[in-house]
Amino acid sequence: PLAVPVTIVNNTTTTVTTQPKTGLVTDALARAAATLHGTVTYTSRGSSIYLQKYLGQANTTTGTWLVQLNGQSIVDLSQSTLKQGDSIVMTYLAS
Repeated sequence: PLAVPVTIVNNTTTTVTTQPKTGLVTDALARAAATLHGTVTYTSRGSSIYLQKYLGQANTTTGTWLVQLNGQSIVDLSQSTLKQGDSIVMTYLAS
């Protein structure tokens, strides 16, 4: 099965290896959040999916989540499909 590490950088650094069933970034983020007893909220516009809130911290004027897949920033989470060897880093950037 597909195994994707998700690293969350937010005051501390935590890495959770997920096994997304669908190969979608949204699935991996949701599974990592659930493992950490948290939640994730998305918004959509058309076929695009954007991160709204992760582990209790929302994208607002006081801070935002930077989502990177293999070191490349992604904003529209629907545009990337995961494969073996991929890794996700989530960094909360306070304003």
